[in-house]
Amino acid sequence: MSTTHLYHRDWHLLAQLKPRLSAQTRTARHVYRGEPTFIIQDQYSGRCHRFSRYAWEIIRRFDGDRDLQSIWQRMVDQKVQPLPRQSDLVDLIDQLIRLELIELEGAERQGVVAGQEARKARWKQVMQKVVMPLSIKLPIWDPDSFLSRNRWLETVLTHPLLLSAYLLIVLVGVVLAIGWWPEFQNNLLDAAVLRENLILLVLTYPFIKAFHELAHAVLVRRWGGHVHEVGLMFLVFFPVPYVDATDASMFVKRYQRMAVGFAGIATELVLASLAMIVWVAAEPGILRAIAANIVIVGGISSLLFNGNPLVRFDAYYVLSDAWEIPNLGRRANDMFGYQLGRALLGWQRDPAQEQMVNVCGRLLGYAIASFAYRMIIVVGISIYLTGILPLFGLLLVGLFVTMGILVPLVKSLRSGWRKSSFHLMKGRFVLALTGSVGLVVLLLGWMPMPSTTNFEALVLPRDDSIVRVAETGQLSKPRLAAGTQVSVGQTLISVTNSDLPIRKKVLMARLDRYESQRQGVYGATAELPKLDAVIAATQAEQQRIDQRLEQLDVRAAVAGELQWHDGVMQGADYASRGEQIGLIRNDKLIQIRGYVTESVADRLRQSTETVELRSGDGRHTYNQDISLQVLPSAVNELSDIAFTLDGGGQFARDGRDGERIATLRPVVAVVLSVPDFAVRAFKERLYVRVSHPQEPLANHIWRFIETQFLSFLKA
Repeated sequence: MSTTHLYHRDWHLLAQLKPRLSAQTRTARHVYRGEPTFIIQDQYSGRCHRFSRYAWEIIRRFDGDRDLQSIWQRMVDQKVQPLPRQSDLVDLIDQLIRLELIELEGAERQGVVAGQEARKARWKQVMQKVVMPLSIKLPIWDPDSFLSRNRWLETVLTHPLLLSAYLLIVLVGVVLAIGWWPEFQNNLLDAAVLRENLILLVLTYPFIKAFHELAHAVLVRRWGGHVHEVGLMFLVFFPVPYVDATDASMFVKRYQRMAVGFAGIATELVLASLAMIVWVAAEPGILRAIAANIVIVGGISSLLFNGNPLVRFDAYYVLSDAWEIPNLGRRANDMFGYQLGRALLGWQRDPAQEQMVNVCGRLLGYAIASFAYRMIIVVGISIYLTGILPLFGLLLVGLFVTMGILVPLVKSLRSGWRKSSFHLMKGRFVLALTGSVGLVVLLLGWMPMPSTTNFEALVLPRDDSIVRVAETGQLSKPRLAAGTQVSVGQTLISVTNSDLPIRKKVLMARLDRYESQRQGVYGATAELPKLDAVIAATQAEQQRIDQRLEQLDVRAAVAGELQWHDGVMQGADYASRGEQIGLIRNDKLIQIRGYVTESVADRLRQSTETVELRSGDGRHTYNQDISLQVLPSAVNELSDIAFTLDGGGQFARDGRDGERIATLRPVVAVVLSVPDFAVRAFKERLYVRVSHPQEPLANHIWRFIETQFLSFLKA
């Protein structure tokens, strides 16, 4: 309230105005925790606005026949409690004009009340679209007539027998998801499948969201509402269908509003459950890939976003109605600020906040949880955007951080200042703010924080332990069976290459002819040096052929247990030059190798305190006398497919190079030496944790910014 006096100094300018609700408005009465709240909807824009019982006591008297002076005087004569002040009517009229909910007789006086507020409100809406390009709506179609012609859809969503069937399907889907989760999770981690089905996933997402939005629209129509807008919303430039279901806010019964909000989530869960059943029953192929995509979109993403009440999607409004707390997010933040002001600044009690004391714990918990989640989303999207859009992404990140963090922070500080001024606590506010800034600076710039680097490594055999074919040709039957202990130089298998003996015969014939020509030349002529050079070159080529013929017998380079690849054991009869056909296992001849990015490699070279290795199952840990060597140069090729996303690793593979295991960005190899390491299996995945000296959090943040900036320059 602007003043505690009954009268207002500008009342004489407004007293003759005759307000009435606009013709395009309609009203509804809701009850929240026993307290009535009145909803006024602007049917032209679709927006709904809530007003307290006290405000409605004034608004309901706006009939266009009585002026403000008569309305106020009659309420005073009737001793309406609480007694309305002229300032209350002024503020209420100002709010209703800005919301475009009333019309005034004597419109020339309207500027006295609102001035340019209405135009400012419209300009604010335009600016919100400009400064938030990550969320843009594009209306496409009015589906109201379609919903009116297809009322059978309401039966499909609300019939008790069908609801029971849907519940049974979801239960079966959940049971299958739990039982098959390890295999399904491996499918999710198979980046080859995700990459090949990227277009399929992009097509699946809008399809499922269309059913989601259709469920909202059908239930709105089921209980007498109207849906006049269907379109596309571009979230981070990705098109997602949406419907304008604001008519649901006018439903008097709480369960109807909650049902409309939950309908989309329920529809996606049913689709995801059906897809899970298909995924379990189907063989690998296109049908199973489609089912997996539906489970990902309809099940996992639905629960993380639409089913998450911490963001303003469906579950937020369902929870708001379940707790009977409209504007849950704003009221939670107001309660958090009020309690903070009471504790730190000594604010006086606020009757409006004290009425919410029975749900204070819920509001505080929600405010903290939603803030933490919002920060995670801001950081996550910032990292994502800088990765895919180096230049434009940085601009969007700056805009996103400004609108998501800085602007709310400034608004909170302004609100705190105004309230502290009202409570005559300006000094305490400045002191608390200064102390908070000092504490943040202390935490960021002085307090040491743990610093670690984590990456994955594989247990790999040494290069000389790998059995490779030196020449392309036909494989003979292995001379030694798998599991045999072999010694250095022992022949393991032979390769037949019919081209090499023929080439040797051709070279021998050429050499005989050249030597015959050489013997027929007498005296010192110019032909002798040429013939000698040709003979020498032919002899060198013959020696190379002899060496290649000797390499047709594949011999053991080290001693150990012979292991053939499955193809050799199954009778493969052909091998290409350099192809790996087996392995000689010797647990003493291993290497533990991992790969990191260039920035992480620099960090490992600068400072390393301790190194710890943990096996994938968590049963084995090594942390004694581990040495770490970072190779000096960066490469664009990995030594094993298991380091890529295709094999469950961390690096994306460059699909443009089909032969090599190429990476999109340079990586640096890291080799670890672990005393008394027990080899359980080759290609076992190990998790490496490197501890660095503790440093302030500001250093961590600066290193992240520096890394992103350097990545931007390299891109």
